Amino acid sequence: MHNLTKAEAAARAQLIDTAQYDIEFDFTAPGDTFTTRTSVVFDAKAAAETFIDCIGDVQGVWFNGAELTGTVSPGRIGLPLIEGRNAVIVVSTHEYHSDGQGIHRFVDPETGKTYLYSQYAEADARST
Repeated sequence: MHNLTKAEAAARAQLIDTAQYDIEFDFTAPGDTFTTRTSVVFDAKAAAETFIDCIGDVQGVWFNGAELTGTVSPGRIGLPLIEGRNAVIVVSTHEYHSDGQGIHRFVDPETGKTYLYSQYAEADARST
C-alpha cells in the first residue's frame, strides 16, 4: 500500500480541478465488512494518467461509463484521464476497525444493538 506523497498530491492538484464526491455506505451485511459505492466527478486540465486512492477489496471500477479492469494495485486505482469532465465509480468492501481508524462496529452483548463509530480522519478516508 502506498501513501500519497507531497509530490504526487501537487502533481494531481495541477491536473485536476474541483472534484465532487458522493459516497454511499452499506452497513447492512452481517459480519466484519461493509460496502461503499463512491462516485467522483471532476475536470482534468489535460489527458494524463493519475490514480484514485482506495484501501479495500475493490469489487468494480467504472470510468467515464466503461468498466475498468487491470488498473487496481494495492491502495490505488489507475485512471486514464481525458481532458475535460471525468467520472469514476468505485464499489469496494472494507473491514471494520477497532484501532480508532476507519469505522468501528460494536454489538452490545446486553441489548443486541449495533453501534458504528468513526473519527473519520482525512488520512483514513481512503480505507472506508
